[in-house]
Amino acid sequence: MRNITVTLSLALALLLSGCNEVAYFFAVIAPPDVVEEVKADYPDLPGHTVAVIVHVPDEVHYTHPTAPLEISAIISKQLSENVENVNTINPYRIDKLQRENLHWDTLPKTELAEKLGADYVLFISVLELSTREPGSQHLYRGKITAECTLYDGSVAEVDSQVWYCSRLASRFPPGGQFSTADSDEPIRLETISSLAQKLAKKFYDHEIKIDGRPAEEEV
Repeated sequence: MRNITVTLSLALALLLSGCNEVAYFFAVIAPPDVVEEVKADYPDLPGHTVAVIVHVPDEVHYTHPTAPLEISAIISKQLSENVENVNTINPYRIDKLQRENLHWDTLPKTELAEKLGADYVLFISVLELSTREPGSQHLYRGKITAECTLYDGSVAEVDSQVWYCSRLASRFPPGGQFSTADSDEPIRLETISSLAQKLAKKFYDHEIKIDGRPAEEEV
C-alpha cells in the first residue's frame, strides 16, 4: 500500500511540474505493448483474382435491397487494400450476373468463377443483417452474421472448397452502444465494413495488440 501511495504522490508532483516530466514518467512506468502475430488462415490468395459473391435471405433482401452489392464492394475493397497483389472482380459485374440469372445460386462455384474470369470465388451467405434494436424504431445498432466459403475455380467442383468459416459476426457500434442516426444507411455500411475487416484478415498475416482487455464481441 505504501508503494502505491508513493507512486501516486510522485505522479501528482509530476503533473504539477510540467508536461515533459509527466510524459517521461508514464513512458518509464507504462508496460510495453505486447504484439502477437496472427498468420493467415489461407495464405494463397496473393497474385490471384477473387469474385466476392453474396447471397442474402429474402427477408434481408426485402429490408436492405442494396446489401448484396454493398457487401461485395466493401469486402472486395478490404481484400484489394490488404492482401498483396490481389485483384477483385467489379461488384457491378457480379450484380449483373445475379440479376440476369434467376437461379445463379444453384450454379457450381467453379462455373461462377469461369463466367466472371476469377481464380477464386469468395461466397458470402448472409444469415442475419439488422440495423435496429428489436422493438425500437429510433435506436440503431447494426448486426451482421455470415457464413463464408472460399472456392478454387481451377479444380473440380467436388474439390473446390479450400477455406470455410461457419460463422463470422460483427456489431456496430461496438460495446453495447447505440446510435440515434437519421437513417440506417451509415449504420449498415459501418456494420458491413467491420465484418469485411475481420474477413480480410483471414487471408493475410497481421498483428494484434495484447493489452489485457477481453477480445471484441463476436456475436
